[in-house]
Amino acid sequence: MLDLFRQNPTLWPALVTGGVTFVAAVAAFFIGLINYIHNRRESSAGLHKEITESHNKLAEFQKTHPEVFRIGREWNSECMARVYSHGGSIDNNNEKYVHYYCYVEQCVNYCNLVLSHRKDIKKSSYLRHHRDNLVKQVITENYPIISNYLTEKKYLSPFVRDFVDEMTFPRESRIHRVQLLAKERFTCLPASWANRCGPWNFEIEHTKMCWPGGKPDA
Repeated sequence: MLDLFRQNPTLWPALVTGGVTFVAAVAAFFIGLINYIHNRRESSAGLHKEITESHNKLAEFQKTHPEVFRIGREWNSECMARVYSHGGSIDNNNEKYVHYYCYVEQCVNYCNLVLSHRKDIKKSSYLRHHRDNLVKQVITENYPIISNYLTEKKYLSPFVRDFVDEMTFPRESRIHRVQLLAKERFTCLPASWANRCGPWNFEIEHTKMCWPGGKPDA
């Protein structure tokens, strides 16, 4: 071995250089990994804070305008007309509908925030806390106005449309659903499926939630 180094005097410096380069590469890898983990944790904490603040805004809006619960369950196409029929000023009769419309926008923003980051949220937290509770509750409470957007196939993000679809239809019907969507060229839930029942019927659950004693006209 010593003879090899004597015959090749540049071999030792090359080995030292190679060893230093290797150690530096390993150190850079671990430093990068530590920074990645740290950034992921900071990003996750920031996302959690943003989602919490978004939901807190809904709760604050509900306290300030408790009439949103009543308007939400009585919403129909005439209510939307009232939002845009106030002319140059908002009269007291139409103002509550404008408030509710703004509230629903915040609800949809919260749902979009959660659903668009579903892969960044801890799986157990997403499934148990958000998907099966808060997001489902928000959409169910406001389903009359949200269902209008589903029927019109516009104004709602794919995140919300896909979520409603996911909750409404069982897993075994997904392949058939995709085939129908491709055949009929729909980008969201077809109106012809309105009467089909799945694991979670938003219309029925909305009635149960918002009309505990049953709808007066039911």
